[in-house]
Amino acid sequence: MNNLINRISNAFKKQKQPSVNYTYVDRYRLLKYVDQLRSSDKSSMIPAATIEANANGSAANARSLKPYTYSEQIAFLTKKLKENNQLIEERWKGNIDPKSFQTFRMETCLATRLAILDTSSNNKLIIWVSRYNPKGHDGIPSILLLLEDVQNNDQSAHYFSLYNLLLGLLNNSLPKLIYPVYRSNLKDFHNDPLVLFQTMSAELVKNPIGFFKNIGAEVLDERCIQTLYRVRDACLADSTVNISTAVSIGYPIYIMEAPDESLNEEKDLYTNKDATAVISDHEHEAHLEVM
Repeated sequence: MNNLINRISNAFKKQKQPSVNYTYVDRYRLLKYVDQLRSSDKSSMIPAATIEANANGSAANARSLKPYTYSEQIAFLTKKLKENNQLIEERWKGNIDPKSFQTFRMETCLATRLAILDTSSNNKLIIWVSRYNPKGHDGIPSILLLLEDVQNNDQSAHYFSLYNLLLGLLNNSLPKLIYPVYRSNLKDFHNDPLVLFQTMSAELVKNPIGFFKNIGAEVLDERCIQTLYRVRDACLADSTVNISTAVSIGYPIYIMEAPDESLNEEKDLYTNKDATAVISDHEHEAHLEVM
């Protein structure tokens, strides 16, 4: 046991990082994943499937052999995920290649933070929205939705090639988040819930910031962030203009501020404000002409 502790201590010392101020850290998931990796075989390396099986919830509650800083734990986790080919360092862009269907992803992006009141607990639910529009560049629009402090049982990421009920996926991740949709559309929900879900899903895809504002969310701020997150669901979703958008819903393991310069010229391709989040038909046509 002492040898194991010493080996882990030495591993962290080699990866020691300067102190970092994190905007958000999911302490439970971070400790659980680090603990699973540290408790693996003697070489501290695990087969690719092992962490996936453990991270799906089969492991015991997380425990810590010794307190380490968030920076040290995150560095360790990131290193091991890379070594085991379990981390993709970019957002899912709608690629249907099974190799792209990873559970863990890391990226730097421009995102807007929103808060919506959970009336059942009087707590605020925090959502990060990042909408990327290539505007004539190669690729398709993409949306990242990060949900803080969701303690659902972890599952392998689900990727759907085509999906027109995005609201249903959001409901799977955090049902409380869309309760306001039901409350404000009770008549339509009782008449035909499928039509309501399709209509609201299209609105969410086309204008996510506006969608959340309409159900009571408060827009807090927009900032450049770096994040490591666990994908819950991802899909190619349709909007009212019949252009597919790659949507990812995930649970952030950490979020930290990043310099705007890290986005280079791509900063202008993020459309996270209500008035500009809607991609016009003209922009879509310009994009399609390039593809």
